[in-house]
Amino acid sequence: MPTIAKVKLVEEYKKLLQNSRALFLVNYKGLTVEEVDLVRRKFDTVNAKYKVVKNTLFKIALKGTDSEAISDYLIETNGVIFVKDDPVVVSKTLNEIADKSKFLIYKVGILEGKIVDEAQLKFLSTLPSREVLQSQLLSLFLAPSTNMVNLLAAMPRNFLNVLNSYKEKKEN
Repeated sequence: MPTIAKVKLVEEYKKLLQNSRALFLVNYKGLTVEEVDLVRRKFDTVNAKYKVVKNTLFKIALKGTDSEAISDYLIETNGVIFVKDDPVVVSKTLNEIADKSKFLIYKVGILEGKIVDEAQLKFLSTLPSREVLQSQLLSLFLAPSTNMVNLLAAMPRNFLNVLNSYKEKKEN
């Protein structure tokens, strides 16, 4: 018979799963409590939630979700990063933390229902953030109209330059 605390924990995991765009699973074995708190605060700054999970209860919460494939990797001690917004920013933060700490080891992730291995995570962390990509896309959309405006403005400007040159020639 499950206890009330375990049922509440499974419900909390399910709620976190519903509100997440991606998940990253890490092994935190060897980290001190202070280091885990530091990791947790670091992920809070990028709108992600780091949670140490109980494997059996987390497997129950994963049943029937798009992230169920990650349950095969729930071995030993696990921390899960629940990504609420931009997975690129979170992956950059995760790589930064993993590079500094030899104890935080990336296992696997789920992004849009697909498993993300370590190589894909590294590639994801090299991408620009969502805002940068949006601004680049916007500049691509605006480029033709900007070029047209510059082209139309160039004709009168060039004509004026010719008139000024002619005026200076007549004055000399």
